[in-house]
Amino acid sequence: MSLIKTGVPYATHNWAVVQGCNGPVNPKTGEQERCFYCYLDEMKAHYGASMAPTFHPEHLADPLRRKKPAVICCTFGGDLFDRAITDEQIAAVFGVPAASPQHTFLIPTKQAARMRAWFGWLETLAPRWPGCPWDWQCSATADAAGRASGFDGVVNLQESWPLPNVWLGASVTCEADTHRLDDLCATPAAHRWVSYGPAIGPVDFAPWLDRIDLVIMEGMSGRHAGAFPMDLDWARSTRDACAAAGVGFYLKQLSGRVAEKHPMLDGVRHSVLPWGHLLEGGQ
Repeated sequence: MSLIKTGVPYATHNWAVVQGCNGPVNPKTGEQERCFYCYLDEMKAHYGASMAPTFHPEHLADPLRRKKPAVICCTFGGDLFDRAITDEQIAAVFGVPAASPQHTFLIPTKQAARMRAWFGWLETLAPRWPGCPWDWQCSATADAAGRASGFDGVVNLQESWPLPNVWLGASVTCEADTHRLDDLCATPAAHRWVSYGPAIGPVDFAPWLDRIDLVIMEGMSGRHAGAFPMDLDWARSTRDACAAAGVGFYLKQLSGRVAEKHPMLDGVRHSVLPWGHLLEGGQ
């Protein structure tokens, strides 16, 4: 089962239906590039595993087996919108939150342009609605597991689209990444959030905050942290911009080889989340 408890404080479970990532697309070259600071590279190298993006249909139905509400991230170990993942496979993934409205799903990406393009592709399927099959490209195992959970394999996307229990997110580290926010804000979503981390430079979020619901910020940890310390003024400016716009701000950690979790910023701990009531209950 790929639905596993996570130590990340803003989610209860990681859903590893996609594992691995080729890195974000360089907007100048159009090529995918590995993130130099990626902790997954080190972890995969340690265990002798591959970072090649892989879709795992055998784990597709895992959230359907859980009835108790949870906050599920897809995925901390890869990127659903990597170029190696097909449009049909992404569609299969979105069928799961459509069939399990009790859960809150977080879907972060560094490839927001692909995410935006995928939603455009989905619009071309509108004549097929309602009755958009969740299990394109799925294995018989995943299909059987879904049906065993009481799901008939068909979701009516017309009735609730974009899905109200899905939070689409884009990851940025500095101002150079903000082109991803353009794509995020142009993508249909009931909720949008930004993962500002690891923060290696300041970001002015003001142009996008009217279409964003939450910013989660964290400094870099691990062996690269000393080279890219997070300036507290970056956190202050983000906090103030979010407060002025009525947008949630969550400060996950400062920078450091062993980063301080849920730190105080000017005497205040910013750890309130829209789905916070589910975090303890979802464990």
